[in-house]
Amino acid sequence: MIGDLESHRIAIEAIRPSGGKVVGLSPMRNSKEFARKDVTLTETLLYSVNGRPFGMGSTIFPAAPEDRAHMVSFLKKLPQLVRDGAVKPIPVKLWDGGLEGVPSGLQYMREGKVSAEKIVYRV
Repeated sequence: MIGDLESHRIAIEAIRPSGGKVVGLSPMRNSKEFARKDVTLTETLLYSVNGRPFGMGSTIFPAAPEDRAHMVSFLKKLPQLVRDGAVKPIPVKLWDGGLEGVPSGLQYMREGKVSAEKIVYRV
């Protein structure tokens, strides 16, 4: 899951009553206020799937061969998951106006009108 604090709250609440796991690509530490004992919160940095060390600011993260191995395994399974409908792309809403349309698209988002879609601008 990628998103803001509200997205984290929604994801945590969506987990079935028997519990589960939410994996976030953005820091989840602020999501603790929504924490449930039956839901595990895990953060991940996709940079680690390259299997090489990387830096973010002054912090250097070591290589994570296990992350790379996991991604290789997942990518081999991905085509079948897509065919089976287990992984679906987010629907695209093509926004008119190219770069000039960005302000109205951002306003659309601010008004909370975006739901289960990705706004795309053709430039």
